[in-house]
Amino acid sequence: MCMFCSAVPVALSLGAVAESKQLQARRAAQDRGEALPRRRPFWALSLAAVALIVTASTIYHTQLGG
Repeated sequence: MCMFCSAVPVALSLGAVAESKQLQARRAAQDRGEALPRRRPFWALSLAAVALIVTASTIYHTQLGG
């Protein structure tokens, strides 16, 4: 498996972990009665990363003979 193809599940899992940690931090702040931390779009960032990786993989496999 090439480095691009193996990077797709890594990018998705890192995005899922970041989203999960963010939700846990927001729940903990809500339980303590504090102001909620700013929500960051980790799901959108991970999907954008996957789109770039898939594009690079397509170019690599079709034009560079990988």
